[in-house]
Amino acid sequence: MQRSALVIAVGLLALAAVSATATPNLAKRALLDGKLSLLVPASFKHMSEEMLRVKYPSERRPTTVLTNPEGTVNVAVNHTQNSLRPAQLSEAHAAMDQMFRNMYPSAKWNQSEVVTINGRQFFVLDLRTPAIDTEIRNIMGGTSLDGRFLIITFNCTRELEPEWEAAGRRIIESASLPDQAVGLPNKVIQQTSNRAFQFGFGSFLASPAGVRSASEALLAAAERLIR
Repeated sequence: MQRSALVIAVGLLALAAVSATATPNLAKRALLDGKLSLLVPASFKHMSEEMLRVKYPSERRPTTVLTNPEGTVNVAVNHTQNSLRPAQLSEAHAAMDQMFRNMYPSAKWNQSEVVTINGRQFFVLDLRTPAIDTEIRNIMGGTSLDGRFLIITFNCTRELEPEWEAAGRRIIESASLPDQAVGLPNKVIQQTSNRAFQFGFGSFLASPAGVRSASEALLAAAERLIR
């Protein structure tokens, strides 16, 4: 009898462990008026205005933020007004990498490189950064869309990593941009070809105390790109 009870208990613990780390259900969504296709947790909703004001104090908030009810797991998309040509992506990657290493010297890095995702070059940054009472896992992908800087970020607290890490990677790796969004009309290319691309590191739109995670700092920094 005791042996049977032990077997049942072990089975229940194993089932609980599998359930706790099961991959969340992801569904494809069209964002940015159909310019971006992204896998997003099916249960995620658009972040409320109240929560947006708390997590993103700057008035220049991400274009779209999808989140769980608790606001502990977020997917943010920001198609900024800042000029970025595909040829400048490596430069953007190097600048953002250095910025985060300076801001968070104790961060644990998992990935920092330029990769090809669904036929498009992205820079990917994956790191865990310190927060007030926890650590934040940040997975980010940046690219050029219509000659402007597009940044996609996933973040969750360290406590939720076992459940969400794989999903976060799948979300970033699912980013797909239609063929018509890849190229720019020749006129636009000529207009932007002579503009210097540089990052302003001196200040952010959100104060350091107001930045809740590294990905939010990146979204703030993106708005400081100087044409």
